[in-house]
This record gives sequence, C-alpha cells and structure tokens, in this order.
Amino acid sequence: APLVRPPYGATSARVASVLGGAGYQQVLWSVDPRDWAGTSADGIVRTVLAGLAPGAVILLHDGSSQAPTTIAALPRIIDGARSRGYCFGVLDDRGRVVAPPPVATQVAPPVKVDGLAGGNRYETAVRLSQAGWEQGADTAVLASGQRYPDALTASVLAGAVGGPLLLTAEARLAAVVARELARLGTTRVYLIGPLSDELETAVQAGGADTVRVRGADRYDTSVRIAVEATLHGADPSTVLVATGEDFADALAASVLAAGQGWPVLLTRPSGDLTNTIDGGTARYAR
Repeated sequence: APLVRPPYGATSARVASVLGGAGYQQVLWSVDPRDWAGTSADGIVRTVLAGLAPGAVILLHDGSSQAPTTIAALPRIIDGARSRGYCFGVLDDRGRVVAPPPVATQVAPPVKVDGLAGGNRYETAVRLSQAGWEQGADTAVLASGQRYPDALTASVLAGAVGGPLLLTAEARLAAVVARELARLGTTRVYLIGPLSDELETAVQAGGADTVRVRGADRYDTSVRIAVEATLHGADPSTVLVATGEDFADALAASVLAAGQGWPVLLTRPSGDLTNTIDGGTARYAR
C-alpha cells in the first residue's frame, strides 16, 4: 500500500480510518530530535543515538532554516548507528522497517584475451602487424629496435600512411621482419634513423621502394618524421612535445599521436621550452 505521514504527525483514529479506507498505510516516527526547533548538532546526535532500537524511524528535516545543522549532524548519526551494529533499512508496504535488499551482483561477461607477443621485440612487432593488417599493407615503417626515440616519433608517420610500424636491428634486416614485409605485400617502406645500407638493400630486394627519414640526431629526426607525416595528412596544427632523454613520455604520447595524426617532437627538458627545443624543432613548432 502507498505510505503516508500526516502533516506534523497530526493523527487520530478517524484520520487513520480515512487513510486506510483510501488504501494508504500511515507511518509515523519513533525518534524526534526536534531538529526543526533550533536544537544544536550535538543535541540532535545525542537524541537520535539514545533513541535507537530495532525498527526505529528517525524524523529529520531538510527544508527548514535549521537544515544546515541537521546536515552537519547526519554523518555523525550514520557513523554512530553503524558503530552500534545498526544498518539503515527501508519501509515495506505496511510501514515496517526491514533490512535493505541485497545489491544484485552483476557478473561481467567473460573477457576474451588475446596474447600479442613474440620471442623478442622484433617478433612482437610482427605479431601486432599481423593482427592489425591481416589483409596486408602497401606501406610500412621500419625503425630501430635497439634504441627507442625513432620508433616512438615514427608512430604518427605509420598512422598517416596507414601501415604497421616494425622494428629491426640497425645493421641487418631480421628474417622475421623480411617475411612480414613479404606477407604484407608492401611496395614502400620508410626507413627511420640510422639503419644500414645493407638493410636497405635487403628491403629493396624484397620488392619495395625505400624512403629514408633521418636527421642529425633524435631531435632532428623527429622533425623530419613530422614533416613527412604532414605530407601524408598528419595535422601540424597540434604538436606533442616530449623529452628525448627518456622514453616514457614519448611512449605515452605516441598512441595519441598515431590516433589523432599529431606529430611528436623531442626536446631536451631543461630550461624554458622556447630556448631548449632544438632549433629545427622550434621552427617546426612555430
């Protein structure tokens, strides 16, 4: 039945009879700290805690001028009741206080976990390529797996050309990478940074044209990568600038860079940004 509390608790046998005849269940209270009458927060807390009993109904007000005092007392009432072993229940359709229903536990659907890992960093990059480009790719980006900066900043170029980013030893093309380039059917491979002439010859022998992107150092290389990526649709209006002296920040930025088409530029972290960014990087960022 619907529950109703008579205004001000003003009830009688006739009021109860009329409510019952209309299908209502009358509910009153068992603890009244008179918070509406200017009782202090301490007084409200004392009265409520002293009147606690199983099934008690506590009367509090939040619409009077004294509401801030009631609000201040409420956390202490909750903590005090719980410390005495009470919980806060609900009213059933007969106006009785009952324990709250248990919270339904949702069982999450099983999560499918696929392992994308190889025996080393080169094989892992190949596994990622196989997962992302099952039908092949016309273009791939090849960077050193022996040092981190070039591969991190090359992520935006890979995103711009729509191909995988593969890792290799700098001196020679790993067999697993050569096989992946053949599977992909690449016709153009970007060689990032200090990869050897022997490696370039091996890539070309597999049937792909090569484009070298290499600067004087990691900072200059990041600028050249950004310029090349811009030619393929990257957005130079936003540039992510990260330290070139450690990998973590540029690593985190590389995912955003590839997804949004924003170049990643490396800089030395000391001093004012405009003074410490490598000259070429500063010119590009402007």
